[in-house]
Amino acid sequence: MSKKFSVKALVSTLVAVAMLLSFALVGCNTPAVMVDIDGEVGVQLSVSGDKVVSASVADDDDAAFLTGLSLQKSELKTAVNTIIKAMADKKLINGGVLLTVRGEKVDDLRTDIANDIKAALSDNKVKAYVIVQTAAAHNDAQKLAEDEDVTYGKALFALNVAKADGKLDAEELAEKTIAGLARLIETRNIKMDDYVADTEVFANIVPDEEGEKYDLNDAGDKIASEKNFVSKATAIDFAIVSARGAADDITVYSTNLEQDNGTYVWEITFRSGNMIYEVEIDAATGSVISSESEYENAGTEDDYHDYTSEDTSSVNIISENEAKQIAASDAGVSLDDASFTKAKLENNVYELDFTIGSNSYSYEIDAVNGTVLESEMN
Repeated sequence: MSKKFSVKALVSTLVAVAMLLSFALVGCNTPAVMVDIDGEVGVQLSVSGDKVVSASVADDDDAAFLTGLSLQKSELKTAVNTIIKAMADKKLINGGVLLTVRGEKVDDLRTDIANDIKAALSDNKVKAYVIVQTAAAHNDAQKLAEDEDVTYGKALFALNVAKADGKLDAEELAEKTIAGLARLIETRNIKMDDYVADTEVFANIVPDEEGEKYDLNDAGDKIASEKNFVSKATAIDFAIVSARGAADDITVYSTNLEQDNGTYVWEITFRSGNMIYEVEIDAATGSVISSESEYENAGTEDDYHDYTSEDTSSVNIISENEAKQIAASDAGVSLDDASFTKAKLENNVYELDFTIGSNSYSYEIDAVNGTVLESEMN
């Protein structure tokens, strides 16, 4: 038995003892609830009533994260805000948060915590996918969590994504970032609701100081509502999140619901900084169908300018290795594990192909600002 496993076993025992003690203090009629919050670090909370009984991290190497947070005995809402703020301050969110709530009659609690997380992300001006799930006991998830040093919630989500897709490996998925998992669900159009009834993937977007500049069309939203599609506002949120290099100063120029060969698609055009983005969102699933970006010239949405090789002398571009790192991070994998078969710079766009195990990835990275222009995984 390894030393690391022994330490984790000891931590689990202490958590269990703390839970038992909490029952004695607050009464046996108050059920214990386990709450997992995952960013780049996985935090596990034992909760009784509205109080945190104990807090731990899934990976012993992340133990320093809890230093000074004073989560034990704090109110749950306060603890959630503290955790999200600490993750934001230490840049440990990286585009995604996973919330898992285990216990009896936790639907309302799950919703409250999810809302607290979104509010905390907004307060800290962080854009992120938020994945919410409730979960019961699952032996395979517990084993995967221990083997991969992740929370029970992340292990369960990885198992369900693998099951829903049918071709992905749960152990590899458990190593991905939360944003990487969310993007994978989108790009592969994985139907999670067939396997996990209480899981949803949505985006939290921070508006600018003047509020959301959404040019909403009531007719499109009416059709979306009648057909149970994602709303226009939600489609815009997904579009903005898909533009990895997008800044906070978002101006949406057009949002249209179109029908193409029987498929309804949200076509969204917006500006961020000096970039114009054109994104297509599957109205039925919320998946990103395509995403393109061009440089805006003279501040108008109709006068685009693409940098070509002739412009290179006046433009600072990122290095090939930086582009590879951006692609690996977006895919939720380690650059060290990637085997690149193509790395080409043309018209200030890096075209990258790489494989990890049985999975192959193709990326186009903007060489000027590092934006992910296109991505595909097979």
